[in-house]
Amino acid sequence: EMDDRNDLPLDLALRTRQDSIAKSLIKHSVEINKIDSDGLSLLHKAIQRDDSYAAQFLVENNISINLQSNREDKSRTALMYLAENSNISDDMLNLVKKMLNSSSNINVNLQNIEGNTSLHIAIKFRNKSVFKEILLNR
Repeated sequence: EMDDRNDLPLDLALRTRQDSIAKSLIKHSVEINKIDSDGLSLLHKAIQRDDSYAAQFLVENNISINLQSNREDKSRTALMYLAENSNISDDMLNLVKKMLNSSSNINVNLQNIEGNTSLHIAIKFRNKSVFKEILLNR
C-alpha cells in the first residue's frame, strides 16, 4: 500500500538499498507490478531516477517489463524510458541487455501514445547504444 508520499514499501526498500527487506517483501508476495497514483511502475521510477540497483533487482524478480505508464498520457514502457536517455550509463545499458535477453518476453514493438516504439525513440534521441541492442535482439 502507498504512503502519503505515493511511495510503495518495495520502492522505499530498494531506494535505500535495504536488500533483505526487499527480498522479504518479494518472498511475501508484494505486488511487484503495482502502478502508483502517478501512473508509474516501480521499474519506471527506478529508471527515471537512474537507479540501476533497483531496476536490476526488479527485472531479476520478474517485474512485467512490458507495463506501460499512464503518466502524461505518454504510455511508455521501461525500454522506452531507457531509449530516451542518450547519455545512458553502462549499468543501465546492461539493464537494457538483460531486459532484451530475459525470458519475460519483452515486446519491443509496443507503441506509446504517439505510435512510436522503443526503436523509434532511440533514433529520435540519438541513443545509438540502445538502438544497437534492440536491433541485435530482434
